[in-house]
Amino acid sequence: MTRKSFARTALTSSLFLICILALVGLTSCFGAFTPPPPPLAPGLYSVTGWANQGCYNMSGGGSTQGTCNGVDLYGDVGHPMAVSGPTANCVPSQQWSGDASIRSGVLPPGLSFDNHDNVSGIPTAGGHWIVEMTMGAMSCGATSYIGFTQELRFQIGGGGPVVE
Repeated sequence: MTRKSFARTALTSSLFLICILALVGLTSCFGAFTPPPPPLAPGLYSVTGWANQGCYNMSGGGSTQGTCNGVDLYGDVGHPMAVSGPTANCVPSQQWSGDASIRSGVLPPGLSFDNHDNVSGIPTAGGHWIVEMTMGAMSCGATSYIGFTQELRFQIGGGGPVVE
């Protein structure tokens, strides 16, 4: 082997080694390429109940009613109170519907539903109320869901005058 061919072979081998190390370095710096996840199948996802509580066992077209974590809600007489209503991600339309109702109990005096199923108002009496809520007849696209139940435990303190 001549000196010139030896130098060319050494240079080629060095460049090859540098390229391999660069690729390994880039891969370790940026992580291995992972393809994006497949799109979600049509349906209802990420369902939350009142006060953003997680919901479970939601099955489309099934006969199982889901449940959401119960929640303690604290307020004071004469002070505005708001509890966010249920949310969901309907794929692909982003349009879901359901019928909210009280299954048992009553809301504290001064609180009511708005047109988005939020509970809000100014409590007018102190005390404790346990309300079992239902979000029934849910639908997303062509799929129907039985819905879910959730227990809301209101604890309203104070006995001062109601300021509106």
